[in-house]
Amino acid sequence: HQQNEVEKSKNKLYKVIRDRRTGQEPDVSLSEIYQNITHNYPEDWLAYIETLELAIHDGDHLLATQIENRLLEIIQNHEHWSKLILDGINLAKNDQIALLLGPK
Repeated sequence: HQQNEVEKSKNKLYKVIRDRRTGQEPDVSLSEIYQNITHNYPEDWLAYIETLELAIHDGDHLLATQIENRLLEIIQNHEHWSKLILDGINLAKNDQIALLLGPK
């Protein structure tokens, strides 16, 4: 039962991120999304990458830096994820991930 609640909560988080990626404006700021990941899913590098991408797109350099630093911390604890995470950071910075938001 506990696992179901965790999964529901995580699915809700990913829906908010997905909504942002498709140009919808959820009631939650990127900062709040970042805080949610940090508090509830601190090892979820994919959620961080997607939020990093949105922060870069929005021009929120402070948040983008915080997220990137967090990703680098994850690499220190999970070296086997380093290539995936570093590739994700590079793609986000080079605007090569398919956002459906249109031009900035």
